[in-house]
Amino acid sequence: MNKYDSIQCMNVYSREYAFPYKEIGSIIEDFLGLCRKNSLKPGGNFFYAVKRMDKDANMEVEFFYPAENTGSMLRNGLKFQTYYLVENMISVVVMDDFETNMEKAYAALLMLAEENGLKILSPFYNEIVNNGKELYYIVKVVAEKKNEEEEE
Repeated sequence: MNKYDSIQCMNVYSREYAFPYKEIGSIIEDFLGLCRKNSLKPGGNFFYAVKRMDKDANMEVEFFYPAENTGSMLRNGLKFQTYYLVENMISVVVMDDFETNMEKAYAALLMLAEENGLKILSPFYNEIVNNGKELYYIVKVVAEKKNEEEEE
């Protein structure tokens, strides 16, 4: 795990969704379809932030698509940011058996934070990396040192 990880992207398009966890595959396809309809060309790794998940596995997620191009006429609810930056992150890589290992990755990050006196300050970010040979996830979260009052 590398505590100096960050997310740094230019020309980032995003959209928020609320849905049951089991629908995540079709929601990702919907978002990527919107990006294609807006003629966006990939300019980095697709990623998303899990903003909320309740006990019934209902989620609020924001999906992000870094692009090579900027769009002046966005359709279908896409938002645009010229730059997206998140720093001071800790991370873990998930190589396979994603459904099972994603839960373990979240738990590992929470444990790492607890063991090192860190507090979690952001949603969990899931970056999907496809290097042409394999597909894997990098799960990241912003964490900073707890102050003395929080440690007690």
